Amino acid sequence: MIPMQAATRETFWTIGPVGKAAFYWLAAVAIAVFCYGVYARFAAYARGGADPRDRLSGLPTRTLAATRTVLSNENQFDGDRYAGVMHTFVLWGFLVLLVATTVLGVDIDVYRPLAGESFWVGEFYLVYQFAVDAFGLLFVVGVAMAIARRYRDRDGR
Repeated sequence: MIPMQAATRETFWTIGPVGKAAFYWLAAVAIAVFCYGVYARFAAYARGGADPRDRLSGLPTRTLAATRTVLSNENQFDGDRYAGVMHTFVLWGFLVLLVATTVLGVDIDVYRPLAGESFWVGEFYLVYQFAVDAFGLLFVVGVAMAIARRYRDRDGR
């Protein structure tokens, strides 16, 4: 039987220093493209005229209402249960995978260099990986549902 502390995630398996450098370079390019897109969007907004409505009125109340709507997915289930389940799977699958990737990045690039060890071992790793795999499966099922709806179950929209 494998000891619990031996259970861990292999990162950058069989990828040498050149592969790691290429990975981080491509990540930097992707981040730069994203930042340019955000800049271009805000520049377009800045060229627009003044907004006649006060969009910041009642901001705390509106933020709480929007948060409740997002967390409950209540509007997704109003008219079409299939679409609601599909959107729920895609949303929560994506968000959990995003958090999982962020935690892994913190472990590799921040915690390991500072502490000299990884927190990605043992029971934490096994439970975390099971949850991430489960939500990854939900994400894939949600995307498959979207593809099926788009190409098989056309409903005239």
